[in-house]
Amino acid sequence: MEVKEVKMKSFEKKDIGLKEFLEDNLCFKSKSFISLNPFYGCSVGCAYCYRLSHKGLFNVFKRPERFATDEETIELLKSKKELIESDYPISLHDSSTDPFLPETIECTINLVRLIKKADINKKIVIISKVPIEEEVIKKLLPFKEDLIIMYGFSNLPTKFESPNKDLKKETLKNFNKYKFTVFIHFRPIIPPFNDSLESLEEVFSLVESYATGVIIGGIQFSKNVRKNIENRNINLSLSESDQKYLSEEILEKIKLIRNKNYFKKPVLFHNSCAVTYAMRLKKNYTGITKCDCIKNIGEKNG
Repeated sequence: MEVKEVKMKSFEKKDIGLKEFLEDNLCFKSKSFISLNPFYGCSVGCAYCYRLSHKGLFNVFKRPERFATDEETIELLKSKKELIESDYPISLHDSSTDPFLPETIECTINLVRLIKKADINKKIVIISKVPIEEEVIKKLLPFKEDLIIMYGFSNLPTKFESPNKDLKKETLKNFNKYKFTVFIHFRPIIPPFNDSLESLEEVFSLVESYATGVIIGGIQFSKNVRKNIENRNINLSLSESDQKYLSEEILEKIKLIRNKNYFKKPVLFHNSCAVTYAMRLKKNYTGITKCDCIKNIGEKNG
């Protein structure tokens, strides 16, 4: 499928590589998901956003802009039989924006409807970090059994991302109220900003109260991410080789909290491990063999 004439100034001004990028980004298999992205661009503005590595194009789109209809997106998915027949779940907007911004909410809900209408028998992963109103959550109730929510709560200071901690906690409470499957994304953990025992205990308390488990990880560092962080006058002693790295010290703190508070819920490194756990699969569909970080302290994580 070709991306049709896109009526947006930023598209018209950008180099010819943008059209090809958007086409490739619309429906593809990523490391963990079949990723559907009819929008591109985000207004959340996190300092560490990995999408800043997308050929520099993410800096062009400060708000979500649509370049394909929901129907076109699903038709493209249906045409890719190798994806439909794979064991990979579907994810919405995970490579392009947040699914619950004002511009993307209705698209997110409609894509879920269209996937189920097309009898595509796959779990649907929705990854978000913005506050979500209860009425929006209720619109997803008819599809609850097909959804896996991954919700960001990094506990980082405002220099890294927008605050809204109380509203995020309310979102988690509402997902739990309606019994959705929710994993908290405790990512990225960036010393010394959110790795204290106090910070860890706050997040793990939320996991214990409102979530199925937690997915942890370090920062995904690139030249563009480094530049963005430096522009905010944040000093990090990290190199680009430290991709998503978590130190032994952080893992030992988590183990301490888990033992101290009798915390029983899974602590995972990878999104695919969360899907594997939620679906009660015997093995990870991506081939990863070690999912629980607490059981594998001392081994390389990524």
